[in-house]
Amino acid sequence: DRSDYIGNVQHYDNHLIVDSGNKSSFAEYGSDNKVIAKYEVEQDLWGIYRCYKEDFFGFYFYDAI
Repeated sequence: DRSDYIGNVQHYDNHLIVDSGNKSSFAEYGSDNKVIAKYEVEQDLWGIYRCYKEDFFGFYFYDAI
């Protein structure tokens, strides 16, 4: 499925993170091109604009009291 406006692909740790915005889903594929995980949102929503996978290395948390 192709979209000129929504969706993306990200290379992450020898995996691909693929967002098919028009189908309201995103998935992670391993280096063997097999699906590791797939997620979908309700079709009532407009779609997923972008999807990224990130680690929290170097990210600082703080207590907002």
